[in-house]
Amino acid sequence: MLNDARNVERDSVLESDLCIVGAGAAGITIAREFVGTRTSVCLLESGGFELDEATQSISEGVATGTLLPEENSYLADSRVRGFGGTTRVWEGYCRPLDEIDFERRSWVRHSGWPFPKSLLEPFYQRANPLLEIGSFGHPMRDRLAASRRLLLPDSDKLVTRFFHYSPPTRFGERYRDELVQAPNVRICLYANAVDILTNESASRVEGLSIACLTGNRFRVRAKHYILATGGVENARLLLLSDRVQKEGLGNEHDLVGRFFMEHPILNAGRVVVADPADSLGLYDFHRDASLGHRVLGVLSLTARAQRENKLLNLRVHLRPRRADAVDPLFEAVGRTAARLHDVSRESTTALTSTPSIPSHFAAEVSCEQWPNPDSRVSLVETRDALGKRRVKLDWRLTRFDSVSVRRSLVILNQELGRALKGRVQLLQSDAAPWPGAWGPHHQMGTTRIHLDPTKGVVDPDCRVHSVSNLYVAGSSVFPTSGFANPTYTLVALALRLADHLKDRMRT
Repeated sequence: MLNDARNVERDSVLESDLCIVGAGAAGITIAREFVGTRTSVCLLESGGFELDEATQSISEGVATGTLLPEENSYLADSRVRGFGGTTRVWEGYCRPLDEIDFERRSWVRHSGWPFPKSLLEPFYQRANPLLEIGSFGHPMRDRLAASRRLLLPDSDKLVTRFFHYSPPTRFGERYRDELVQAPNVRICLYANAVDILTNESASRVEGLSIACLTGNRFRVRAKHYILATGGVENARLLLLSDRVQKEGLGNEHDLVGRFFMEHPILNAGRVVVADPADSLGLYDFHRDASLGHRVLGVLSLTARAQRENKLLNLRVHLRPRRADAVDPLFEAVGRTAARLHDVSRESTTALTSTPSIPSHFAAEVSCEQWPNPDSRVSLVETRDALGKRRVKLDWRLTRFDSVSVRRSLVILNQELGRALKGRVQLLQSDAAPWPGAWGPHHQMGTTRIHLDPTKGVVDPDCRVHSVSNLYVAGSSVFPTSGFANPTYTLVALALRLADHLKDRMRT
């Protein structure tokens, strides 16, 4: 069933068993899990099937931080108000988090998920068809490595890991008809949740206040509620809901909005590869016939190397550089590396090919961010068109973030040199810790998951600790980020949350 919220009877109440706020990857994933069941679902979306400027303007706010210029449009540009959410502009990178990302690491304060990666494995598998990708694991890895060589053999320090590339799946287009036609699902477009209404103790949600830009207002009442509006807006809606709990709903311990994380991307170094002709096919996007979609190989540190050197997780993507953009001195280093590589080959087998010609690459790094409580989302007094306070984002990186990248590239340099495969020239310095860095709009951490309500906003089932029937879906629950893009993991978490709610509905 499809409704335009602008035409819903004013001051009326829409009833359902489950209300989902936000029709992005997480919200649509959960709604699909209830199609054809006895559970009635109300799926609220701030925008429509097409994007419009007035609705998008609600996302504007103030953004400051380590990598943000004084004047910027980060908040407006990084969020999409429309059916399908940010999957409308998503590039399609898919990869699960690594096992170490779930662990409590002594050198990373505030790290640790309340469960291991193994608990999410079945949900990762269920996410594959939703995202239209193949399975990860050794069979896929062995098949790819058999046809295209690894740049370096996997070692106890450095490994090659893989991303699947979703078509990318546009959730709003791909699953629109299924949800519109489902008799137990009501989709409300142009419906902005502006207040979470609770009982007198703020221990239970009793309804949502909905507003439209046209001035129409009504309420939604359900048994269970899910916020699935993204890493910034989930926190904003909790902070705005302050009628009973003045500091914001679920914010007894001043945690809502804190620990904002991104995946800083920077050109941290230059890499020369002595003989790329037979060794770099895996490290550029290529279509694999057996998988039916593109894959990408990246270099990253092993869990052992991270532990021994007390580093954060990261991946290095090798991007080709133009010949005229190469430093002459580094070009000389490349020629030397190529000669050493040829001598090494000649010592084991007769050379039947022409001498190696070195190739140069940018070391594009995407890194895990230290979970910093001072990196946060809060509210300002400026109001949006609905009369609600806008967001202020203060995205703060620490010195350890940049130092971890630098030390990781030193290890890559050592491994390339040890194998006589190439060298790395660092571009980072104390004066320029983030050369060319930017944020890819992977917003995480503002309603983090934790067993202890004094250390997290939601419990292991993604329920707000202090509210019996309010849940949060999406990357805002991530306590740490790893280096993998968040979509794959947030879809897996959404499937897990849907299963939990099915169990609750039955009881």
